[in-house]
Amino acid sequence: MESETNNLKLQLKVLRHQLLKIQQEKADLEVMLENVSEHADLILAEVYEDKQDLELILETSTVHAETVESDLYRRAIIAKQQITEQFQLIAESSPVGLSIGCIATSKFLYANAKTCEILGISFEEILSRKTTDFYVNRADREQIIAALLNQQTFEGEIACVRAQGEHFWAMVSLCPFIFKDEPAILMAMQDVTAQKQAEEALKLAEERYRSIFENALEGIFQTTSTGDYIRVNPSMARIYGYKSPVEMIRQVPSIWAKRFVDPQIQITYEKTLRIKGQLKEFEYQCYCQDGRTIWIEENSRVVKDSLGQVLYYEGIVQEITERKQAEDALKQQIKKLQIEIDQTKRRREVKKIAQTDYFQHLMAEADNLRFSEEDC
Repeated sequence: MESETNNLKLQLKVLRHQLLKIQQEKADLEVMLENVSEHADLILAEVYEDKQDLELILETSTVHAETVESDLYRRAIIAKQQITEQFQLIAESSPVGLSIGCIATSKFLYANAKTCEILGISFEEILSRKTTDFYVNRADREQIIAALLNQQTFEGEIACVRAQGEHFWAMVSLCPFIFKDEPAILMAMQDVTAQKQAEEALKLAEERYRSIFENALEGIFQTTSTGDYIRVNPSMARIYGYKSPVEMIRQVPSIWAKRFVDPQIQITYEKTLRIKGQLKEFEYQCYCQDGRTIWIEENSRVVKDSLGQVLYYEGIVQEITERKQAEDALKQQIKKLQIEIDQTKRRREVKKIAQTDYFQHLMAEADNLRFSEEDC
């Protein structure tokens, strides 16, 4: 019985301890709740204050954003105007024709003054015309469009026609781009008719020169600045006894390598050409490829640039062996004739002397002396 009482007392003590603990925890919770409530009020007050600040900032930002948006729009408009003005200034000052054409309608959307000048039409008129009006061959435009549709640029020469009907050649460069929300072509154009004509004239001149060079009876040559042969024509190779120009250049690499018969003439040849820069009707004997001796008359010159630097040598040679032989034969004939003339002249002089009284007197005295000698 006593043990049960002790157990009950012990349990009661534990329960009292737990009760005190619970009461302490309750008190702590009440304090904590009070603190949390106070802190929550502060937080709510701060949130409310922040909310007012945010509302003020939002209102200010909205007004500022509208101002900024308006300012940006105004700046964009000004920048666009400046870009447009700069493009027009550049385009109108350009020595190249610049234009914009609509791909769908082929109409001109813009053209600078140079384009109008090249095509022979006013700015007002060109805006009512199509780009295809100025192609000689409209198939050219179809090929250009096909290339541009593949996002490729086009550059080349095309035949065009002016508003007055005159044909001309143009160098054009085209590229696709978007202009006012529609596909368009930007075209740069230059009138190259004069250049084409000059090229054609040069081509004809080169053909004529080549014909003259290949078919001339005289030998024609051109060398580098050091005298190495660049080209010789067939006649020159033939004159020096070679089968072809290639063979001659291979065996006689330069104008200084000619085989002169007289070494002194070679010295004079080189000195004259280097110092005076030209040879006029210069005659010399040289050896041919087969060892024959021939006479040559050469006219050569040094071609220099504006600074006086040697660019190349060029000249014409002709064989004058027959002429020199004819001259020698003529000299021999003249010499023989001169001897005959001298002999005839002497005979005439003797005859004149024989007819003079003095000579007759001498002859008579000579006869008397001869007769006297015979008598003795």
